[in-house]
Amino acid sequence: MLTVVIDTNILISASEDDFNDAREVIDLVTTGKVRAVATRQIIDENKLLLKKRVVKKAVKQDLMQYFNFVRLVRADSRERIVEEDEEDDKFIHCARAAHAHYLITYDRHLLDLGVFEGTHIVTPGDFIAAYRHAQDPEGKGEWAAWIKQMFGNG
Repeated sequence: MLTVVIDTNILISASEDDFNDAREVIDLVTTGKVRAVATRQIIDENKLLLKKRVVKKAVKQDLMQYFNFVRLVRADSRERIVEEDEEDDKFIHCARAAHAHYLITYDRHLLDLGVFEGTHIVTPGDFIAAYRHAQDPEGKGEWAAWIKQMFGNG
């Protein structure tokens, strides 16, 4: 199973639209298809910003369910990695500690790293594309799945 670290900006974006790539990433976590990991510091930041930035109570409650699926990891590193914004280091430290496959973010300082110690740093759209490709490398199932979704099983 893929292990991911999700930046706080992904949760905020997921709260704004039920049908964007960020929301799809969160849905992959809450349906058990992808494993999300975070440190206590990241979880605390996530919850604080969701409480401050998400106005709609139903959306906030829905996104708070995400935390039931996040596995806590411990990252003790204090190493400076993202020179432009040291606040971003916590996501890199978490990814390193968990041996995460992906760090999903919209943050340009992180995205500019590309890959860090085996962790691919990508946008939600790039992650969704990679996830779908891993599930169906030849692309044969996409059309059939779309037809079933649109018209039912038969």
